[in-house]
Amino acid sequence: MMDNNIYEQHNIVIIDYRYLFDTILEKYNEYNFAQINLKNLNLESLITTCFSNIASSNFEKYGFYIIKDKNDPCIINDFSIYDWICSYNNCKIHETLNSKSKDALSKFTFEAIKKYYFDERYFGIDKLIICCDNIDINEVLSYVPKKM
Repeated sequence: MMDNNIYEQHNIVIIDYRYLFDTILEKYNEYNFAQINLKNLNLESLITTCFSNIASSNFEKYGFYIIKDKNDPCIINDFSIYDWICSYNNCKIHETLNSKSKDALSKFTFEAIKKYYFDERYFGIDKLIICCDNIDINEVLSYVPKKM
């Protein structure tokens, strides 16, 4: 999934869809009193604001890879998180069946790290950013070199 667009990207962001959905839902419920409208949610603004000191500020140079189980919820107050993600050209969703998204997330992360270090096509990647809360990913990350 990453190989097709790798030369267009400077940063790879791997996202656990359920983690993203739950985080958005938590913040929505926390600030719902202010009558926020999720239609104003803008991924480009979030990235340029939150990642400005970490990686490139050029949103188009990010490749987002979201791992989602087909049965995961998509709607928050009539707003589709799935459709919102799909509206960005640099976001790719990989859907799994039968609650296999955690396994797929671990495999995808491991493969991305392996390619980051060993596949010359990936040498142009500046950052590999992982957005999840998963004990298996911690295990995968334990194999990553601490210093290069």
